[in-house]
Amino acid sequence: MLGVAEDPLAALDPVSFFRALGRAGVAAARHPLSLLSAASRLAIGEVAAVNAAARRAVGVAAAGSVAPAAGDKRFSDVAFEENWPYFLLEQNYLLARQFVMELLDAADLVPDEDRKARFGANFLLDALAPTNTLLGNPAAVRKAFDTGGQSVVRGARNLVHDVRHNGGWPSQVDSSPFEVGVNTAATR
Repeated sequence: MLGVAEDPLAALDPVSFFRALGRAGVAAARHPLSLLSAASRLAIGEVAAVNAAARRAVGVAAAGSVAPAAGDKRFSDVAFEENWPYFLLEQNYLLARQFVMELLDAADLVPDEDRKARFGANFLLDALAPTNTLLGNPAAVRKAFDTGGQSVVRGARNLVHDVRHNGGWPSQVDSSPFEVGVNTAATR
Protein backbone atom coordinates (compact mmCIF):
# COMPACT_ATOMS: atom_id res chain seq x y z
CA MET A 1 0.00 0.00 0.00
CA LEU A 2 1.29 3.43 -0.88
CA GLY A 3 1.84 6.04 1.78
CA VAL A 4 0.56 9.60 1.59
CA ALA A 5 3.80 10.86 0.02
CA GLU A 6 3.81 8.18 -2.69
CA ASP A 7 0.08 8.22 -3.46
CA PRO A 8 -0.86 10.97 -5.94
CA LEU A 9 -4.56 10.50 -5.11
CA ALA A 10 -3.99 11.28 -1.42
CA ALA A 11 -4.44 15.00 -2.08
CA LEU A 12 -7.84 14.31 -3.64
CA ASP A 13 -8.95 11.94 -0.87
CA PRO A 14 -6.92 12.87 2.23
CA VAL A 15 -9.25 11.12 4.69
CA SER A 16 -9.63 7.98 2.53
CA PHE A 17 -13.39 8.17 2.05
CA PHE A 18 -13.23 6.85 -1.48
CA ARG A 19 -10.72 4.16 -0.58
CA ALA A 20 -13.15 3.07 2.14
CA LEU A 21 -15.89 2.91 -0.50
CA GLY A 22 -13.64 0.74 -2.67
CA ARG A 23 -12.94 -1.59 0.23
CA ALA A 24 -16.69 -1.70 0.94
CA GLY A 25 -17.32 -2.77 -2.65
CA VAL A 26 -14.77 -5.58 -2.37
CA ALA A 27 -16.17 -6.66 0.99
CA ALA A 28 -19.77 -6.60 -0.29
CA ALA A 29 -18.74 -8.78 -3.24
CA ARG A 30 -17.83 -11.47 -0.71
CA HIS A 31 -21.53 -11.73 0.20
CA PRO A 32 -23.25 -12.64 -3.08
CA LEU A 33 -26.55 -13.61 -1.44
CA SER A 34 -26.79 -10.20 0.20
CA LEU A 35 -25.97 -8.56 -3.13
CA LEU A 36 -28.59 -10.63 -4.91
CA SER A 37 -31.14 -9.78 -2.25
CA ALA A 38 -30.39 -6.05 -2.52
CA ALA A 39 -30.53 -6.21 -6.33
CA SER A 40 -33.85 -8.05 -6.16
CA ARG A 41 -35.31 -5.38 -3.86
CA LEU A 42 -34.03 -2.71 -6.25
CA ALA A 43 -35.66 -4.44 -9.25
CA ILE A 44 -38.95 -4.95 -7.41
CA GLY A 45 -38.89 -1.32 -6.26
CA GLU A 46 -38.22 -0.10 -9.81
CA VAL A 47 -41.13 -2.13 -11.20
CA ALA A 48 -43.40 -0.75 -8.48
CA ALA A 49 -42.18 2.81 -9.14
CA VAL A 50 -42.79 2.54 -12.88
CA ASN A 51 -46.23 1.06 -12.21
CA ALA A 52 -47.11 3.87 -9.80
CA ALA A 53 -45.80 6.51 -12.24
CA ALA A 54 -47.86 4.99 -15.08
CA ARG A 55 -50.95 5.06 -12.89
CA ARG A 56 -50.28 8.66 -11.93
CA ALA A 57 -49.84 9.54 -15.62
CA VAL A 58 -53.48 8.58 -16.21
CA GLY A 59 -54.76 10.31 -13.09
CA VAL A 60 -54.94 7.38 -10.67
CA ALA A 61 -53.47 7.98 -7.21
CA ALA A 62 -50.64 5.55 -6.48
CA ALA A 63 -48.06 5.43 -3.73
CA GLY A 64 -44.38 5.13 -4.47
CA SER A 65 -42.28 2.19 -3.38
CA VAL A 66 -40.04 4.40 -1.23
CA ALA A 67 -40.44 7.82 0.42
CA PRO A 68 -37.86 10.50 1.15
CA ALA A 69 -36.39 10.44 4.65
CA ALA A 70 -38.07 12.66 7.22
CA GLY A 71 -36.64 16.14 6.93
CA ASP A 72 -35.33 15.65 3.36
CA LYS A 73 -36.65 18.80 1.70
CA ARG A 74 -35.14 18.12 -1.72
CA PHE A 75 -38.34 16.46 -2.90
CA SER A 76 -40.82 18.74 -1.13
CA ASP A 77 -41.84 20.55 -4.33
CA VAL A 78 -45.40 19.65 -5.28
CA ALA A 79 -44.18 18.62 -8.75
CA PHE A 80 -42.67 15.45 -7.27
CA GLU A 81 -46.15 14.48 -6.15
CA GLU A 82 -48.26 15.76 -9.03
CA ASN A 83 -46.01 15.35 -12.08
CA TRP A 84 -45.38 11.68 -12.91
CA PRO A 85 -41.94 12.14 -14.57
CA TYR A 86 -40.68 14.01 -11.50
CA PHE A 87 -42.28 11.37 -9.28
CA LEU A 88 -40.44 8.63 -11.19
CA LEU A 89 -37.17 10.59 -11.03
CA GLU A 90 -37.55 10.88 -7.25
CA GLN A 91 -38.35 7.16 -6.93
CA ASN A 92 -35.35 6.13 -9.05
CA TYR A 93 -32.98 8.27 -7.00
CA LEU A 94 -34.35 7.07 -3.66
CA LEU A 95 -34.24 3.41 -4.75
CA ALA A 96 -30.64 3.78 -5.95
CA ARG A 97 -29.73 5.42 -2.64
CA GLN A 98 -31.39 2.59 -0.72
CA PHE A 99 -29.51 0.04 -2.86
CA VAL A 100 -26.14 1.65 -2.11
CA MET A 101 -26.90 1.65 1.62
CA GLU A 102 -27.84 -2.03 1.44
CA LEU A 103 -24.52 -2.75 -0.30
CA LEU A 104 -22.71 -1.00 2.53
CA ASP A 105 -24.70 -3.07 5.02
CA ALA A 106 -23.65 -6.22 3.17
CA ALA A 107 -19.99 -5.17 3.32
CA ASP A 108 -20.07 -5.51 7.11
CA LEU A 109 -17.02 -3.29 7.63
CA VAL A 110 -15.34 -2.46 10.92
CA PRO A 111 -16.98 0.62 12.51
CA ASP A 112 -14.36 3.22 11.51
CA GLU A 113 -14.19 1.97 7.93
CA ASP A 114 -17.99 1.76 7.78
CA ARG A 115 -18.37 5.38 8.92
CA LYS A 116 -15.92 6.55 6.26
CA ALA A 117 -17.57 4.53 3.51
CA ARG A 118 -21.04 5.76 4.48
CA PHE A 119 -19.84 9.36 4.66
CA GLY A 120 -18.26 9.05 1.20
CA ALA A 121 -21.36 7.33 -0.21
CA ASN A 122 -23.70 9.95 1.26
CA PHE A 123 -21.48 12.71 -0.11
CA LEU A 124 -21.60 11.24 -3.61
CA LEU A 125 -25.30 10.38 -3.46
CA ASP A 126 -26.19 13.86 -2.24
CA ALA A 127 -24.10 15.39 -5.03
CA LEU A 128 -25.86 13.19 -7.59
CA ALA A 129 -29.37 14.06 -6.41
CA PRO A 130 -31.53 15.09 -9.37
CA THR A 131 -32.50 18.27 -7.56
CA ASN A 132 -28.91 19.46 -8.05
CA THR A 133 -29.53 19.73 -11.79
CA LEU A 134 -31.61 22.25 -13.70
CA LEU A 135 -33.97 19.74 -15.29
CA GLY A 136 -34.22 17.61 -12.14
CA ASN A 137 -35.28 20.55 -10.01
CA PRO A 138 -38.84 21.69 -10.76
CA ALA A 139 -38.38 24.91 -8.77
CA ALA A 140 -35.34 25.82 -10.90
CA VAL A 141 -37.22 25.01 -14.12
CA ARG A 142 -40.14 27.16 -12.94
CA LYS A 143 -37.75 30.00 -12.08
CA ALA A 144 -36.10 29.74 -15.50
CA PHE A 145 -39.48 30.12 -17.18
CA ASP A 146 -40.60 32.90 -14.83
CA THR A 147 -37.42 34.92 -15.47
CA GLY A 148 -37.32 34.29 -19.21
CA GLY A 149 -34.11 32.30 -18.77
CA GLN A 150 -32.30 35.02 -16.83
CA SER A 151 -31.87 32.77 -13.79
CA VAL A 152 -30.03 30.27 -16.00
CA VAL A 153 -27.83 33.05 -17.41
CA ARG A 154 -27.01 34.24 -13.87
CA GLY A 155 -26.18 30.67 -12.87
CA ALA A 156 -23.90 30.26 -15.87
CA ARG A 157 -22.13 33.52 -15.00
CA ASN A 158 -21.65 32.30 -11.42
CA LEU A 159 -20.21 29.03 -12.74
CA VAL A 160 -17.75 30.84 -15.00
CA HIS A 161 -16.75 33.13 -12.12
CA ASP A 162 -16.22 30.17 -9.79
CA VAL A 163 -14.12 28.33 -12.37
CA ARG A 164 -11.98 31.39 -13.07
CA HIS A 165 -11.65 32.84 -9.57
CA ASN A 166 -12.48 30.15 -7.03
CA GLY A 167 -10.69 27.05 -8.32
CA GLY A 168 -13.97 25.63 -9.65
CA TRP A 169 -15.57 25.52 -6.21
CA PRO A 170 -18.94 27.21 -5.69
CA SER A 171 -18.70 30.59 -4.02
CA GLN A 172 -20.61 30.51 -0.77
CA VAL A 173 -20.14 34.10 0.32
CA ASP A 174 -19.91 37.37 -1.59
CA SER A 175 -16.41 38.45 -0.57
CA SER A 176 -16.54 41.84 -2.35
CA PRO A 177 -17.52 43.88 0.76
CA PHE A 178 -14.50 42.56 2.70
CA GLU A 179 -11.11 44.24 2.55
CA VAL A 180 -8.13 43.03 4.58
CA GLY A 181 -6.98 45.74 6.97
CA VAL A 182 -10.14 47.77 6.60
CA ASN A 183 -12.98 45.57 7.86
CA THR A 184 -11.33 42.15 7.94
CA ALA A 185 -8.27 40.95 9.82
CA ALA A 186 -5.75 38.36 8.60
CA THR A 187 -3.04 36.43 10.40
CA ARG A 188 -0.28 34.10 9.28
